[in-house]
Amino acid sequence: YLAKEMKTSIGPANKMVYTNGGYNTFTSNFVRFNNSVPIVIETARLYVGNPGKIRIILADLASEDQTTGSYSYYSRYSTTFEAPATNPNPKPGAVIGNPVDDPGAVFYLNIPVNTPGDHVLILQCLGGDGRADSASVFRNNLITTTNTYPMSIPGVMSINGNSATTGGAQQYQYYYYFYDMRIRTASCPSSRVAVVANTPVNPVITQQADSLVSSYASGNQWYLNDTLIAGANNPSYKPTKSGIYKVIIYDAFGCQLNSNTINFNVTALAEQMAEEIKLRVSPNPNKGRFNLSFSVTTKSDLWIDILDATGNKVYAANQSDFIGNYAKEINIEKVSSSLYVVRIQHNKKIYLKKIIIQR
Repeated sequence: YLAKEMKTSIGPANKMVYTNGGYNTFTSNFVRFNNSVPIVIETARLYVGNPGKIRIILADLASEDQTTGSYSYYSRYSTTFEAPATNPNPKPGAVIGNPVDDPGAVFYLNIPVNTPGDHVLILQCLGGDGRADSASVFRNNLITTTNTYPMSIPGVMSINGNSATTGGAQQYQYYYYFYDMRIRTASCPSSRVAVVANTPVNPVITQQADSLVSSYASGNQWYLNDTLIAGANNPSYKPTKSGIYKVIIYDAFGCQLNSNTINFNVTALAEQMAEEIKLRVSPNPNKGRFNLSFSVTTKSDLWIDILDATGNKVYAANQSDFIGNYAKEINIEKVSSSLYVVRIQHNKKIYLKKIIIQR
């Protein structure tokens, strides 16, 4: 059945309400609030400067020393989620500024606050040490407006400050993290109404030549071995490393949709593509002296490298604006017996061929 309930918003609609601010990997600052009735904090708009994992904890303070900033708390609820960057120019660590082209994103939190009273919301950017994979979020600072707090929905909820701003007419104040918070009060039943559920379709990724392609045209976030690939948000992605790839999509309700996975082998693909240019090594195996040949039909700069098992170059050559047939004897007789890879780079493509040196 449907439920009659009150939904309303609290807090600034966006970060441009105040002119100063910046992004950082916050780990312990909190927002103070009081609720007069049981509520659910459904959503909030966050401005994410660098992608990564974020945890939000609903807690009650056990103790607090405002002189030192130390505190202890009782955790009541927590939620953790992947947060893609909303800043068009993501950077790790502290970044000063309030860019107008950061639209933010609405995140589904669904935090139940069943007990009326004083509580805090603690936001933690996991990692939190400025590493490239640590999330960072925006907060307003150096607010000169007096009496910024409280921000209230009368009889429902009041935001009273944070761990840096306790309220009142202070010289500088801060507004932390949560913009346009969507609040839902406890519900009461209405008449029964039939509801047709729409099950969202998970994205599907496929391999097309040297690229991976998602079935979703937007909202993609690519992962390699379950680690977020920063800036990889397009419908297609061209892997440069071997591993297990997938896509995660967040739908309009903030639900996470996971794609299938593809185990992508860069070396195997490059060897397969080598047939495009008829890349040949003969004899193979050899004693370090062999004939290398291939053919290309477009003019472009050419690089030829031979790599050992650790990726170090044991031979290198290049030629500008090369087109046509290539045939040359290569001599690397001074290298030890092992497996090596011939790497050809031409016209923004890479072709590989394994060779075995035996003596």
